[in-house]
Amino acid sequence: MSETYFQNFNNLFYGNNQVVDITERAVILKNLQNNPYVYYPQDITNGIRADQLANLFYEDSYTSWIIYLSNNILDPYYEWYLDDYQFNTFIAGKYGSVQKASEKIAYYINNWVDQNDTTVAAFEAMTSGQQKYWEPMYNNFGKITSYSRKKQDWKAETNFIVSLGITGSGTFKTDETVSIRYNPSVSGKAQVSYSNSSTVIIKSCSGDFFPHDAISITGSSYIYGTDSKSNCVITSCTFLSNNIPMDEIVYWQEQSYLDVEMIKNEGNKTVRMLQPQFAPQFVRNAKQLLGG
Repeated sequence: MSETYFQNFNNLFYGNNQVVDITERAVILKNLQNNPYVYYPQDITNGIRADQLANLFYEDSYTSWIIYLSNNILDPYYEWYLDDYQFNTFIAGKYGSVQKASEKIAYYINNWVDQNDTTVAAFEAMTSGQQKYWEPMYNNFGKITSYSRKKQDWKAETNFIVSLGITGSGTFKTDETVSIRYNPSVSGKAQVSYSNSSTVIIKSCSGDFFPHDAISITGSSYIYGTDSKSNCVITSCTFLSNNIPMDEIVYWQEQSYLDVEMIKNEGNKTVRMLQPQFAPQFVRNAKQLLGG
């Protein structure tokens, strides 16, 4: 007989109706999940579903709950590895399109991966802000021979935060991408952090309007929202925060929402599989816990 997950739960009465008590939950001890003699890694390929994988390993497609429970999966749709079509459909539904997801910045990361070492002379010529991204490499005699990038996964939510005074009609949406033009030689894009009828606060700025630039507001300065289609005249510009100093910007890399979702999806590609010989005992233990 197939062992479905919810058949092991107790029933209760709610509003004069008998229902399954889903407030109970069983979890697997972490030391057991990490035991290589009980679990082993399995890559999900060719768009295989959890029920198909369960049928392949446990000869019962209804025991897909063993896989979900073993991998702490609560959402069987989007915490399971998505193939290209499923992934692109998910991105389009969540962000509007794959293009929009690739254009919006989620955060910035320290780009230490695959970076070359630098010489002692080059390190000494750096600013103090730049030097914190490097660590010394020593020879057998304790002498520094070069410097290597620190393997630190630092993250910054944004680079700059800027407040723009505006006039005109239109309502900007939070996190939408906006195009900004101060004058013919100063322009760029950003994302909306907050807005009202007179102010737009932007973040994740790129282009020419950085703190070191002399901002020249003209009668034709404007900000345009790509989602809301709002188009307002810029009357003032105030830099509120410079989270990543200009001399350090080379050490940071943008991570778009598409990048973040791709990394997350790739992380779902490998699942922990309970060894088939332990599945019967696993089911018995779960039934005892959930039905107790």
